[in-house]
Amino acid sequence: MAAVNESLAELVGRRGGTFVATHRPPLVDDQGHLDRDHSEDDLHLSERGYEVLAAWLRAACAPLAGGG
Repeated sequence: MAAVNESLAELVGRRGGTFVATHRPPLVDDQGHLDRDHSEDDLHLSERGYEVLAAWLRAACAPLAGGG
């Protein structure tokens, strides 16, 4: 997954976009599975998981909105 994310980040960067890798702690555990504290059922994020994802997206979008 790390190699896929790296390739996607490179592709998106060449096109002028911002890539936000989501397959990383705290959303995933050491085994690469959704973390139990951030997942409802090992397939879908819980409210806590979506809060983490939303924070990452806000941080990635801040430069676009003049916030960073």
